[in-house]
Amino acid sequence: MTKTGFSLAVALCAVLGLTARTAAAEELSVATFVPPQHHANTGMFAWFGEEFERRSGGSLTIELYPAGRLGAGPVQQCKRVVEGVADVVFGVAACTPAIFPKTMLAILPGKAETADQTTRAIRGAFDEHLADECGDVKVLAVGTVAGNLFAATRDVSTMEGLRGAKLVPFAAVTTPIVAALGAVHVQMPVTENCTGLSTGTIDAATASYNNIAPPWNFRDASAYVVENVPTTFMAT
Repeated sequence: MTKTGFSLAVALCAVLGLTARTAAAEELSVATFVPPQHHANTGMFAWFGEEFERRSGGSLTIELYPAGRLGAGPVQQCKRVVEGVADVVFGVAACTPAIFPKTMLAILPGKAETADQTTRAIRGAFDEHLADECGDVKVLAVGTVAGNLFAATRDVSTMEGLRGAKLVPFAAVTTPIVAALGAVHVQMPVTENCTGLSTGTIDAATASYNNIAPPWNFRDASAYVVENVPTTFMAT
């Protein structure tokens, strides 16, 4: 398995890194925390399964376990590979910034204007500068989300609107930026953001366009969507 051929699919997904260990069985387990109908499952992993079977001459297949069936949430994804819970996982590096401190440098504001630029930069620097962060796992693909916005229950399109707003950023490393905007940093997994908006636990969440549409449906819990937010692109 090589790193080539994955960049477009991953760049269009919210986040996202893939890791794998050597398979001893004919069927590999693939764990994701996103819902079954999420395009990471219906698009990227559907393609991945077809290619995996084709390139192995039919000797290897995959079994997809979506919606956290092998463990909920994006935080413990790499650990699930190391412990043998899954062979391949779909995770968010920004959810565990202490494990990927150098990778987090790629998501700071001003590093890129588009997710495609950030993805290409990460891929270009990966072998020489970032691979050692991955420890015992094998990285199959890396990328960043396509587009940034705020989904909110109050108007956060101005500095005044941001003042005091409980805001979930993409990564804890951006806490000083959130503070500079006048907002209050709240760290929360993306799987809990919609509920947080609905219950008032948070006022706004940094999101990508796929978060707004099904199956995430942030729009159902948001009165405002602010586009073209010059904050970060989420490393995955």
